[in-house]
Amino acid sequence: IVTDIPGTTRDTLEGALIHKGLCVTLVDTAGIRDVGDGDVIEGIGVGRSREAVLGADICVLVVDASERLTEDDAKAAEAARGKRVLLAANKSDLPSGTRPAELEKLGPFDWSVNVSAATGEGVEDLKDAIFEASVGCASCEGGMLATERMIAALSDAAECVGEAAGALRSSIGIDVAGSLLAEASERLCAPLGADASEELLDAIFSNFCIGK
Repeated sequence: IVTDIPGTTRDTLEGALIHKGLCVTLVDTAGIRDVGDGDVIEGIGVGRSREAVLGADICVLVVDASERLTEDDAKAAEAARGKRVLLAANKSDLPSGTRPAELEKLGPFDWSVNVSAATGEGVEDLKDAIFEASVGCASCEGGMLATERMIAALSDAAECVGEAAGALRSSIGIDVAGSLLAEASERLCAPLGADASEELLDAIFSNFCIGK
């Protein structure tokens, strides 16, 4: 549920983003502000927001740049103090209502990006900033950091592809090759916490007679 009424969001929502090969888990939270004793449910939501901040590697502080900053903005910035913080100044498509000095008081910030949720302006810049905050640079030309699990998954997938190619060159059959390619897809998806594409697997199983 999304409305313009403060306190609507009560729970955390998670979603995965893959940008330049990097898988990031985004957690959207309720705003952090003082809640009176009369709204116990919103208080629980704010508590969950603080827990999410504590567990995050990077915090994205979103402010409405078309208006003057509020006490709630200051409380959210304070909750993220000590973390790596990326400032996202939203509503950049509207005339600015936030003075630079106000933003400086909220900071300092490690990164700052102007975005517009309405037009999409600056969204790619925001993704690049998240990528840079995660790996230390904005480009993947110099290579990527990989865990042992990722390297093992790539090695297993490469082995499956090699065996599939061998199966096609021999008399083993294309059904075995299809099964090996499906396994390679699953190995690649595993480190991302995702399932192999249903469309891909359906295409493989529909074209090759493979036992399921």
